[in-house]
Amino acid sequence: MSPQKACRLSIIVSSDDMWGLTPLHHHIVRAARRIGIAGASVFQGSAGYSGQGPIHTNRILSLADHTPLLIVLIDQEERLRELVATLGSCLDTGIATIDHVEVVSAVGTDPGQRQGGKETVR
Repeated sequence: MSPQKACRLSIIVSSDDMWGLTPLHHHIVRAARRIGIAGASVFQGSAGYSGQGPIHTNRILSLADHTPLLIVLIDQEERLRELVATLGSCLDTGIATIDHVEVVSAVGTDPGQRQGGKETVR
């Protein structure tokens, strides 16, 4: 595969953030799937903080329900901006960034190619 230009949307939220009765990270991944974003992954951090708040960790004696989650989505910039607009106010609790990347290896679809698929998020 020859390198292809794409963008990466990175969203950091807390593991206990909710959108209605749904965990926020599930809501974001499902929204991405609905509009055909090429790929999405959620990574759980072992520690983090925001602003002047306390450091949250996943240690036994800590409040493990406040650990950071990083949601990474890859596609063309216009599709990622469409997702950000679709998500609207649910992004008010975290931070979201878009940066340009070069895709050098990809399994499945090329960035920008919409494809439906089976949802496995529970």
